[in-house]
Amino acid sequence: MVRRRSIIAQQLALKPDVLDEVKIMVQEVILHIGMHKTGSSSIQDSLNGYDDGNVRYAHFDTPNHSLTISTIFSKNPRRMVEHENSGRGEQEVNALKEKYTAQLDGELQSPVKTLIISGENIALLRPEAIESLSDHLANAGVKTTVIAYVRPPVGFASSAFQQRLKSQDSRVADLSQPTAIPWPEYRNRFEKFIDAFGAENVRFVKFSKDVIQGSVVDHFCRLVDIPEGKVTDMQVNESLPLEAVGLIYDFNQHGPVSRGAPYLVTARINLNRTLRKMFDTRFQIPVNLITSSWDLSDIEWMEKVGGFDLRPTESELKTSELDTSVGGTLEEYVTPISGGTMRILKKQLSKRGIRFLPEDKAVHLVTRLYYFFLIKAGQKK
Repeated sequence: MVRRRSIIAQQLALKPDVLDEVKIMVQEVILHIGMHKTGSSSIQDSLNGYDDGNVRYAHFDTPNHSLTISTIFSKNPRRMVEHENSGRGEQEVNALKEKYTAQLDGELQSPVKTLIISGENIALLRPEAIESLSDHLANAGVKTTVIAYVRPPVGFASSAFQQRLKSQDSRVADLSQPTAIPWPEYRNRFEKFIDAFGAENVRFVKFSKDVIQGSVVDHFCRLVDIPEGKVTDMQVNESLPLEAVGLIYDFNQHGPVSRGAPYLVTARINLNRTLRKMFDTRFQIPVNLITSSWDLSDIEWMEKVGGFDLRPTESELKTSELDTSVGGTLEEYVTPISGGTMRILKKQLSKRGIRFLPEDKAVHLVTRLYYFFLIKAGQKK
């Protein structure tokens, strides 16, 4: 802290003994790292812009700080999928890294006690990047507390599968492969934070109704000492219905390129959102497909460091047993596209004035809808 006070004094052109008259800058960073599919987007959108003079939500280009932190501390940020999908070259990425580093250092000088940084993709950084992040924060003289919500494997698999599908992740391209069903990889995801920041500074919270007891936004606010009623809960529902999952999978397999430039990404996002709103059948990978290939040693590691149980509940097992519509494989569950789905899709295209042929297959209809959004995105370039 002495070194910290000296640095602050230099920045403010003050003598160290005059520093007592100046409001101390950030003393603690709350590093929220997800995990994925635990309400992170709701937390980020709800806290965006928050600053009560004691707790501040870091202000970067977007409420999700994953891109900012990953660009700063990744060994080769040019290879990040976000930059590749947007078509950014090395020079542009290096400029962003310089910009984001300046933003982070500026936030660490905010006149508040606690600074919140939130990004679920931070948990996907390599161990050396987490070490660099830890060193950077330590050199700034701040204490870091890591908070991670931990979702059990059954709930995680279905939500993460949808996310990978929306982002055209190659791991869900072949549904016959074991890797098509996402695994949380708890140890790979979290152990590096324990190593870098110390077990005493990493807090795991089981993401379940009995623990959260309501809104995850409210729960997070209680953890970080934000007074009740100070934050408006901006819940974000990004879940895809079963019908939309099948259509997007078909489009990924046979449709046109939908990444590599910002306007392509924008059109793709609009397509995903539109398909999500058309249907309402809940998507849930059958429990037996998840448990047949899961890593018990990984579960046991997480249960030991987290202090809670991650096995399927009786209700989850019962729901899977009663679902007689589910086939024996992931492909049999995901790929069927019913006549009812086709009728709804054609109706929605007609409402938008999108012309199609009577013999068009599902992928043709979805492609026409994608081109509709692509034209709109191109007009806004």
